[in-house]
Amino acid sequence: MAAIFTPGARIMIQGDKAVIDLLCRLPDRIQNKVIARALMASAGPILEMIRSACPVGKTGMLKKSIKARIRPKKRERTRLAVIGPTHMPRLFRRM
Repeated sequence: MAAIFTPGARIMIQGDKAVIDLLCRLPDRIQNKVIARALMASAGPILEMIRSACPVGKTGMLKKSIKARIRPKKRERTRLAVIGPTHMPRLFRRM
């Protein structure tokens, strides 16, 4: 069992070694799809929470522009979900 601690959140994961072993046996292309789907599914509630707390101006474009995207971190061979307004292209490009 692994414990992940972040400011304000505590997540406990059970069976993590078995899942990691299973993922490592899959081809890279399928690994990427599985990880991307899991990240997007876990980013969904956070995305909705951010959108609901977002102030709505005259056009409402800020709220509409908040999206979740998956970005690779090539050095660590990992992926991460980036949530934020899409009019900030540097945030989405350089992770």
